[in-house]
Amino acid sequence: MASATLATFVGGGGLGDFIQAGLAMNDVPQILTGAVPVAVGAVLVDAWFGGLERWLTSPGLRGADGP
Repeated sequence: MASATLATFVGGGGLGDFIQAGLAMNDVPQILTGAVPVAVGAVLVDAWFGGLERWLTSPGLRGADGP
C-alpha cells in the first residue's frame, strides 16, 4: 500500500496526489483523504497475509497451543 503514496512522485498518480496536494496547501482534510484509505488498506492487507500464513502453516509448526 505504500506504493500507492509513492507513485505520485514518479508521475503515477494514486492516493499520494491527495497527500502531496494537501501538504502543499496545508489542508488537513485533503491529506486525510489520501492517508486514511492507505492506512485502512495496509491493515486489511496485513490481516489477509496473517490469515494466509495461519492457513498455510502446518499444525505441527504452530506449536502445541495452536492458533
